[in-house]
Amino acid sequence: MKNDSQVRVTVVGKTDRVGSAAANAALSQKRADRVRDALIAQAVPANRIDTSWTGEGKQDVATADNIAEQRNRVVDIAVQRTY
Repeated sequence: MKNDSQVRVTVVGKTDRVGSAAANAALSQKRADRVRDALIAQAVPANRIDTSWTGEGKQDVATADNIAEQRNRVVDIAVQRTY
């Protein structure tokens, strides 16, 4: 990823449904930003990293409000080659 200008990285932060929707949006953004910052620290160019966050909106495991689900507390990373 560091040396291939044809590679882009997409980082998406997610949360479970514990807490308010606003707090979860902020938390998922923070998660995505931390992963982005770690990639940059490893010399991946910042201009090839896209970040977004879904808060509690797109869970891998559906739950009701205020149900802790560790599998939803994730950051998805996709590495793609552009042509």
